[in-house]
Amino acid sequence: MHGTPWRGRHRRPGLIPAATATLAIRVIASRGIVDTRGLVGTLMNGTDAVDMGTRFVATHKAQVHENTIRRNLANHE
Repeated sequence: MHGTPWRGRHRRPGLIPAATATLAIRVIASRGIVDTRGLVGTLMNGTDAVDMGTRFVATHKAQVHENTIRRNLANHE
């Protein structure tokens, strides 16, 4: 399930709670979750997991090969 960014005109805080209340399967939120506030907010809204994408792969603490980090930073979405 794709979430939406928590700021700006695209804010839809009711999407995840509505989905988790309706669906009988596990819900994994993805997209637009870029910080701790988004992670905690998404989990508090009832998701079972969060897909945080490639943003965290580029951090210094990530245990990823340096070439992978460079390749991800060079790619444009």
